[in-house]
Amino acid sequence: MRKASFFAVTAIVSLSAAAAQADPIPISGYDINDAVLSGHGNWAHTFSGTITPGTAFTNFTFAGTTATYSGVGSGTLNDGVIGNTITSTQLFVSGQASDGTELSPAIFFTLPFAYLVDTIDIFGGNIGDNGIPGAITGLTVTIFGPNGTFSDVLATTDFGPETNGSGGLVNDHLSLAGTALEGIPAFTVVLSDFQGNVANWISITEVTMDGSLYTAPPTGVPAPAAILLLGTALAGLGALRCRGGG
Repeated sequence: MRKASFFAVTAIVSLSAAAAQADPIPISGYDINDAVLSGHGNWAHTFSGTITPGTAFTNFTFAGTTATYSGVGSGTLNDGVIGNTITSTQLFVSGQASDGTELSPAIFFTLPFAYLVDTIDIFGGNIGDNGIPGAITGLTVTIFGPNGTFSDVLATTDFGPETNGSGGLVNDHLSLAGTALEGIPAFTVVLSDFQGNVANWISITEVTMDGSLYTAPPTGVPAPAAILLLGTALAGLGALRCRGGG
């Protein structure tokens, strides 16, 4: 009977490990501070929430307007489509525009439940003869969750495909492993302080996250102790059954 108890506990541990495997995390919607309205430089995107225009600015020869996107809308950044044209990709201005206007875009992604985020992929759009996609070298990631607010500055790793004519890879990958954000449950994930842009430009056509659904441990009982207690209980139950049968 002890062997059966061992296998029962092993199965529970195996199920816990399987539950912790990284899977795609759904994004309910997002808000943006210091967004740039669709149409800036002929780049176009969609957003279903409330758009509130702000300050007019010019970055080089392109006139645009800052805006606040609110209402946890859906659109270009979470529609499941990795675009490859400027009409399916959101263009941002990060830092000081050429006319001196300061823009600090921050994107607030809302998750339907608390998740442990392992990785974040930022797709820049495979737009031919354009060096903007994939130019993000680092940014600040902030997590709002049941345990509080946590931030860390993370470097990106670029990945393919290669943009035609630019020689660069069009997408950027973030890993939270080994950072201050590893294992921190999140209701909201914020991307901000974008670094490494090309002439103040960055482009994003889709953002995806991988991780696992967060399950809070039982209050006052550490998970290993709970598993040990369950194993002991199973062993005791087996012993009772043997006595009853004998």
